[in-house]
Amino acid sequence: MICPSCKREIEEGKLLCEYCGAEIHIVPEFDSRVEESIEETMHAITDDLSKEEARERRRMELKERLIRERRKAFLVLTGVVLGVAIAGAFFLHQYVSYRHSEGYYVGAAYKSAALGKYHEASDFVQKALGLQSGNEISLLLLKEQYDSLNGDEGAVLSAIREVGENDAHTAQELVTAYSHYVLLCESKGEYEKISDFLLETGDELLLSRYRDYVADVVSFDTPGGNYEGAIHVSIRSHYGEDVYYRIDSPSHTGEETLYTEPILLENGEYTITAYTRNRFHVDSDELSETYTVSKNRPGIPVIYPPSGTYHEETEIRVEEEEGTAGKLYYTTDGSDPTLESHLYEGPFSMPAGTSYYRFAYISPEGESGEIVEASYILSEGTSFTEEDGRQSILLSLLQKGEIADTLGTIPGLEAAFSYQYLGLHEIKDRGSFFLYQESIIDRGGAVALTGRQFAVNANSGAVYLYNEPSPGDYVLVPTA
Repeated sequence: MICPSCKREIEEGKLLCEYCGAEIHIVPEFDSRVEESIEETMHAITDDLSKEEARERRRMELKERLIRERRKAFLVLTGVVLGVAIAGAFFLHQYVSYRHSEGYYVGAAYKSAALGKYHEASDFVQKALGLQSGNEISLLLLKEQYDSLNGDEGAVLSAIREVGENDAHTAQELVTAYSHYVLLCESKGEYEKISDFLLETGDELLLSRYRDYVADVVSFDTPGGNYEGAIHVSIRSHYGEDVYYRIDSPSHTGEETLYTEPILLENGEYTITAYTRNRFHVDSDELSETYTVSKNRPGIPVIYPPSGTYHEETEIRVEEEEGTAGKLYYTTDGSDPTLESHLYEGPFSMPAGTSYYRFAYISPEGESGEIVEASYILSEGTSFTEEDGRQSILLSLLQKGEIADTLGTIPGLEAAFSYQYLGLHEIKDRGSFFLYQESIIDRGGAVALTGRQFAVNANSGAVYLYNEPSPGDYVLVPTA
């Protein structure tokens, strides 16, 4: 064996050179087939290791991808859950808020009312009132309506008080509150309670709306007391109710009578007791007046028909009082009746055109009772003339006290009014009118225009002051 360092021959198997001390590497000799087999084995092992490493890498990649996907899914799920939780909380808040809102309670009240559950509906509105939203009056009226339908009279009256005590209420809202009580009592047929309630409120708007339910105390136009000569007592109701009365006196039995015209009281003492009755047969409280009448003075005539315009043949008559002092006289020229005037002897026909009457009882000694006037226009079967128009003006002024008689005499002056006919004019949208110009004529015959013009309707005889500021423009002012 040769030392690879000093090239000397040394014994076989030595590990160090005995000459130079170099380390001897013994390289065994291998069979080439064994070496090939080893190489093939190593390649196989290397391939297996490579495949295993590849598989491991794939496993790791799959694992990491799975972890990433799971993390992503977790984040998405967490977001969804969180979003649902937030949305749920929001909607829960909204729902809870709505369940405690005015709109919810009012809507619930409507639903309950539609099912006839008025007590429940009233409770819902009461909850809405507890929110103090500023709509207290509207809610009170709604609650009162349900209480009325439920027949809860106490709750309705309480609502009326609350509406009345609220400074923001209007007159119409208060009337609405009252109306619910009226309807409640009506449903129970308690009409007397309605009348008492309406009169207690004193609200004219309410009384006017429910006047058929009212039974108010009557009014006597002639107060009780002592009177000389026969009198006529008139009784009035305030809201159109029927009036019933009875008379207690030696000559009357006190039987109840429906009042239709003034009551004639002659000599004696009378107590008249009257009351009203509405269409629901509710009677008002009674009111009485006592009259003591003596026949020492002439009575008061009652003329039929009343003053006005008539278009057919009509009789004028006077209701005469038996036993009254004196006889009945009348005039047609506007002067006061005297013993020399026309004596009334019975009904007579109304003359065509314009007429004016003054009636009075005159005692034999010439003492006159109360003078009663009546004026008429009869256009039946005749045409209204210019003279009729002139008389209509005079009668109108006589009634106003501007003249003393139908001759046009001016009180306190030695002069009279005179009326010059200007012609028949058609006034647009008003009809045909006689036009007159007024002047004053003094005792010496001097004439002066007053500046006034009159228009008299050719059909009705109505009298107007007339003015035409510009052509085609006119002003009509009634003189009555």
